[in-house]
Amino acid sequence: MFRVKRARIATVDPFEGWSLYAERPFIYDLVPKEIVTPVARGGWKGVVKWAAVHALMPLACFATRQSNGVCVYTSWGGMGDEVLHTAVLRELAARLGGPVWVLSLQPWVYRGLPWVKGVIPPDGHVTDWARGRGKLRFGGYGKRQRERGKPDWLLHQIALMCEEVGVTGEIELKPEVRLSEQEAAAAARFKDCIVVHSSILGARYPLHNKQWPPERMMEVVKALRKDHRVVQIGGASDPILPDVEDMRACPNLRHVSAVLANARLFVGIEGFHTHLARAVSCRSVVIYGGYSHPDETGYLCNENLFTKLPCSPCYEPSGCSFRRKCLDEITTKDVLAAVNRALARQGAPLETKKVILPGS
Repeated sequence: MFRVKRARIATVDPFEGWSLYAERPFIYDLVPKEIVTPVARGGWKGVVKWAAVHALMPLACFATRQSNGVCVYTSWGGMGDEVLHTAVLRELAARLGGPVWVLSLQPWVYRGLPWVKGVIPPDGHVTDWARGRGKLRFGGYGKRQRERGKPDWLLHQIALMCEEVGVTGEIELKPEVRLSEQEAAAAARFKDCIVVHSSILGARYPLHNKQWPPERMMEVVKALRKDHRVVQIGGASDPILPDVEDMRACPNLRHVSAVLANARLFVGIEGFHTHLARAVSCRSVVIYGGYSHPDETGYLCNENLFTKLPCSPCYEPSGCSFRRKCLDEITTKDVLAAVNRALARQGAPLETKKVILPGS
């Protein structure tokens, strides 16, 4: 259950004179204060599982020569959080001097990463075993109480997650999903296509105040189709775009990753797919509007379309007193201009931002 803390704010736009009176949930209240781990199962099956965990976990750590034995629990957020954790685990493993275990329900994200020793389903007995030995760390970003006006209130989510697991010093804001040669080759036919994603409403956390009008994305696709091959990804409920290759609801997310890795560009709404695109080194045009700020979830190499208004970023999931002006101000021409800018940088190395986290 999420607790939503609201604050009443009043400001005036000096250009149009419209008043802003809105109840706004602050971002740190949109995630759990404490991550609830799975509960250990009771009964005879629980006893068997307890014995297996206490026998196998030490053996696994010994057999793999993992001296730190740290387990990082990640499976509490959306799919985008899992991708962000690839960067967090890289930074943590570098400081521990060896790879770490991941407790996650999405093993496909971590396959092939040298800083991940293995992926374990987040069973209650496993978390109890790791916690009892001081080896369980939580990979969320809900503890820091950020407030408007503080210099670091727009810290990137990767940095917040790194703080949660005790990482300090310089970190790189770059998630990573590694594909095998076979996986990349299987999607080679998508070389130089443009991949689009039109709807955020099929996500685990559907946020209406992120949703750019679908009819405008249709106009973008019609313009792109004149010179580019366009492929649509996303959920089965996403509205189909005109004259695209339909890859919605593809069950193999490793294959979707490979399509993005072969693409020239990704165009979509901020969310899981924008993180996945960055994780496979695909440059993107990302439509933000005013729900959140690119400094929190964006990447330096992308064209991030953010609308600066007195109410943005608002972090309000659905309600809006201003008819979603932040999204309405982003036109089809704006997106196409961003596409042209991104394509002009084709072939250049993707720029990566680094930040320094101070010690406690």
